[in-house]
Amino acid sequence: LGPQNTGDGPLLRRVRLHQSWYRAEVLRLPRWGVTKGRSPRQLGSVLTDADAAAGLNFTSPAAVDLFNTRHAAGWGIDPRCRSYMTSSQALTLNLFGLLSQSETWLLECLNTWLGRSDLNHIEALELEFAPARRSLHLNDQTRIDALIVVTGDCGAEVVAVEVKYADRFNSRHVDISTPSYHQLARRSGLWSEPSQVLTDRRVNQLARIHALATSHGLALDIDVPASLLVLAHELDTVASTVVDEYMTCVTGPLVRRTSLRSACASIIAAAPSHQRAMAWNLQLRYGAESESASYAASIAASLPTTGSPRRRSPAMSKAKAISSG
Repeated sequence: LGPQNTGDGPLLRRVRLHQSWYRAEVLRLPRWGVTKGRSPRQLGSVLTDADAAAGLNFTSPAAVDLFNTRHAAGWGIDPRCRSYMTSSQALTLNLFGLLSQSETWLLECLNTWLGRSDLNHIEALELEFAPARRSLHLNDQTRIDALIVVTGDCGAEVVAVEVKYADRFNSRHVDISTPSYHQLARRSGLWSEPSQVLTDRRVNQLARIHALATSHGLALDIDVPASLLVLAHELDTVASTVVDEYMTCVTGPLVRRTSLRSACASIIAAAPSHQRAMAWNLQLRYGAESESASYAASIAASLPTTGSPRRRSPAMSKAKAISSG
């Protein structure tokens, strides 16, 4: 599986091990790569430069195309998402690259994740969204992982999607107790107690994302506040706690969270027949960590620093078929 990081917390340790397993057993790549930056280190969850350049961190041709298109469009895509298998941005590209192939497929998944049934048309989908003129919105550097303009029974509305895999949930704090945010709060009625929300560090990231999505909706003459959907790992207790706390600050049922396991299950259930293999591949990559559980148990006491002989798991016949299909 390659080297692991003994300093990882429980969530990142589990995610890194699973991605190392996916690289070795599903992609059948015997070599691993090196992290970028001042202190490079070998990790089993990093692809070699050659494998990254070949697009092997993406689970479908559609995700490769989406990465290339969005990367060419300018700032917003971290080039490391081509090689870091634990990247939340790579997960976002893999998920929406696949779903963007069918409006019906994406709508069915959105309805499921949001607890809705009325969404019926996708008007726009943008990844790593930021307004062209920040001064006309909230005047900060906030980006939204995926911003969707969708039509339902009550007309057009905006859905902001925040995707978390293993990175820290609130890694950056921005002062948002500013005139722009207070004006948005008054105009939209998004929060029940704006002054509390705009000074609470724990919900800072969610408040910024939700506010930008709502501001974008207002610029499109959409008067209803945006919905916010958070997709996160089921072991990410920090994310679940923060999302639940933020829910209590918002006026109305506008915030939902769904585990990656449940999200992948929804994608498989709604997949068109010709996309079923790609949907299973996504599930194996992000939703089926049970397939690497035996490896996690076997190295619980001592994480390896070099590659070790590979042992075929019960799902390997299916995994090999998917990776080659």
